[in-house]
Amino acid sequence: MAKRGDSRTLNETFLSIKRQMKFSGSTHDVSRADKGYNWHRTTSYSNLQLNNCQLTIDKASVSNGRHREVVYTIPLWDLNSVTYQVDEGSKQFKYTPTVPALFFRNRTKSMHWGRPRSYVATDLIEIEFGRDPGFGKEKIIQLGDAFQHLGNLCASQKPQMPAGKPSKPFPLN
Repeated sequence: MAKRGDSRTLNETFLSIKRQMKFSGSTHDVSRADKGYNWHRTTSYSNLQLNNCQLTIDKASVSNGRHREVVYTIPLWDLNSVTYQVDEGSKQFKYTPTVPALFFRNRTKSMHWGRPRSYVATDLIEIEFGRDPGFGKEKIIQLGDAFQHLGNLCASQKPQMPAGKPSKPFPLN
């Protein structure tokens, strides 16, 4: 996908990413041994859009029959890195199997995720993979490189805000 000297345009890169995102999503068990909790979680991503170098992604997850939807917003001109990592869970919660993921980090807390009645500013967002075993580590890393290329293209044409006017958060409706 994205390689050193990648000459694809912003639109070509985005369309390539959009095609590869069909492999995103995961299904795994989550456990918390100290409390005896164990449940199954399925995560999917959809509705990838690019508007003025601001990427939005809808995330849906189902855990124990509870459905949750979140909208991620990533201003690509502030993208610092996109890295591959295997997510094993946390100190309290363990994932089985582990979840391959891309971690997006921005220089500032310019990314956010939102759902009805909440808005969280952050500098880190994770997109999970693993639903399709044929889309493995190498392809996920290549997709991460393409996202980074998209970020570099956006940084080179960073949107300019009029002097004295603060930026407004992306609407979540």
